[in-house]
Amino acid sequence: MITEARYRLVRFAGAATAVLAVWFLGMAVASLVVTPTVVVAFGDPGELAGADGSPLASGRGFLAMRTASTGTVKSLYQHGAWLVWPVLTAGCGRR
Repeated sequence: MITEARYRLVRFAGAATAVLAVWFLGMAVASLVVTPTVVVAFGDPGELAGADGSPLASGRGFLAMRTASTGTVKSLYQHGAWLVWPVLTAGCGRR
């Protein structure tokens, strides 16, 4: 019984990890393919601010930026971004 419960827990944890990995990688690839107008880059905002684009907001570990060209996402990765996600909606109820 206990072994079966542990097996189910391990299977669930593995499935949840796989789903999260697909989500994170899918969003990162989408930012390269879609060429969004606004992106959120995760990393040191001080280093990311030198990338091609206009900063909109920043905080501890992230920088939201309006893209200036199709190369903004690549520029953010070159400036040390760990991950870049597209902002596909107005976000948080703002319109």
